[in-house]
Amino acid sequence: KYPGIWWLINRYSGTETDNQLRPVFVKVCRMLGTDVQWNGDESCYEFPEKDGQVSKVFAYGLKTQSKDQRFAKVRGSGVAGVWNDQSEETPEDIAGELRALIRQPGYPHQLIFSPNPPNEEHFLADEFPDHGDLPGRKLYRLSLYDNQHNLPADTIQRLETQYPKTPAKNKSLIMGLRGP
Repeated sequence: KYPGIWWLINRYSGTETDNQLRPVFVKVCRMLGTDVQWNGDESCYEFPEKDGQVSKVFAYGLKTQSKDQRFAKVRGSGVAGVWNDQSEETPEDIAGELRALIRQPGYPHQLIFSPNPPNEEHFLADEFPDHGDLPGRKLYRLSLYDNQHNLPADTIQRLETQYPKTPAKNKSLIMGLRGP
């Protein structure tokens, strides 16, 4: 819909981005009939040219090896959108810097955090409170049942047995609610 748009998809870990997130992204693109090509020089997927423009989805982890370079991967060129998966693992200061990346002119802007349910002390609990949405923010809560199409057949039954409705782990692992 938006030729030339740029996005960043990531997890905090580069290994997790490469091994977990990138394969899912390619799978979804194929399911939608979209052919993407990996450009290793730019660490991005490129979509077929449309209206003379190439859309890109950059995919790399945010963690750096050096404390001196802590923000190096989040202070680059601007994109229209960011999807930060496993957001509970991303440190608060790095997550805060992601907002500054969203500045590609002429496109709709969006920042998506998709964490496993964090505890009440986690910064995301303040950013997306249970009691109502803050202006410009929306919390969508998903349970394990919402993801059953993407899980091995016995996963839900095994977890229900391991974490029956009374333990606190049931709340976060199965129901998708914030844990203790």
